[in-house]
Amino acid sequence: MLLSELTNAIGGTFFVFLFIIRAVQAAGGNWIAILLALQSAMAAFLLVMHKPVERMSHPVMTMLSWLCALLPLTFNLEDADAMYSLPGLLLALWALFALGFSFSIAPEDRGIVMRGPYRLVRHPMYLGEILSLFGLCLSADNWWNWLALLLFVRLLLVRISAEERTLANYARYKAVVRWRLIPFVW
Repeated sequence: MLLSELTNAIGGTFFVFLFIIRAVQAAGGNWIAILLALQSAMAAFLLVMHKPVERMSHPVMTMLSWLCALLPLTFNLEDADAMYSLPGLLLALWALFALGFSFSIAPEDRGIVMRGPYRLVRHPMYLGEILSLFGLCLSADNWWNWLALLLFVRLLLVRISAEERTLANYARYKAVVRWRLIPFVW
């Protein structure tokens, strides 16, 4: 559990730093940065004020999860239109608020959440992130963004699998919420 506390403290610090960057961008007139600043502030707060951890995944999975969380920062935003990523960002924010103190970057069991978008799909925050990044790829079409998106989705699938193995009572949740990531598909 010490690893969990250490990574959450480092993660909280990182998200505070990211919040400051986003707040400066918002002050400069970038309206989407307001939502990104809110997301960073919430992530920092929830990482520090989290529920106790019941079970956690392997430390290698913690590293892969953080790589997945940081990968979107590598996207080339030159010529990007934020409107394309807005629906995904709003879904990710809704999922973050619904998760509340159960939020974590690494796969850890802090209880299953079944409110908000978690009533519709089991991983709505990831769906929101994919939609947001896909929107960036469409609006700022370059090979790096598409490559980063493919790597992000691949890492996300590994992360989803690890989370599902880590959560107690996951079989019951799976029986109630049928769709993993994409409604009516998977």
